[in-house]
Amino acid sequence: LGLPLLVSVSRKSFLGATVGLPVKDLGPASLAAELHAIGNGADYVRTHAPGDLRSAITFSETLAKFRSRDARDRGLDHA
Repeated sequence: LGLPLLVSVSRKSFLGATVGLPVKDLGPASLAAELHAIGNGADYVRTHAPGDLRSAITFSETLAKFRSRDARDRGLDHA
């Protein structure tokens, strides 16, 4: 469609049904779902834990850099 995508999965009941936890304990599942959405092209994420999400994004980006560097060092990147 070419439109920006907003995702809001934080503390949603489908997460609780998936992991078998009450809404109050869905922080880690919410964060995982938010990171998954970002990794799959979400443009915006509405979250209850912006600090946690920012830290997780920073860490995920750092891991991706190491993965890319490792692939390059082993001659596996084809870019």
